[in-house]
Amino acid sequence: MTLSDDGLLGHVEVRIIIKEDGFQVQALSPINVPSDKRDEMAIFLTYINYQFRSGNFEMDYRDGEVAFKMDQFCGDQMPGPDVIERAIYVPIAMFDKYAQSMVSIMMGMQSGKSAAENLKDDD
Repeated sequence: MTLSDDGLLGHVEVRIIIKEDGFQVQALSPINVPSDKRDEMAIFLTYINYQFRSGNFEMDYRDGEVAFKMDQFCGDQMPGPDVIERAIYVPIAMFDKYAQSMVSIMMGMQSGKSAAENLKDDD
């Protein structure tokens, strides 16, 4: 199943992958990180990933694709609508929250570390 949401980065694609014991939700950025900015983006993603309780950002160094992935383990139980809704909402919300910092890194306006530090100042 594929959904989408339009945000600062543009059209964020959401994929839902059904697994035997649960499901995974992936939100993918429509803008790939330029090759000369991937190291800085990796630093930024490492800083912000450290604080997350569930889910994480990933970047494919080969093409600069950035995704937020969240796995939901269900075992042999059918998840309720609230669990499914939250699992879909969180990856989209992560792009909404961090898009401005990502754009500033891709445009060379901030380093990965300074973008992460500036977020702490906003909290």
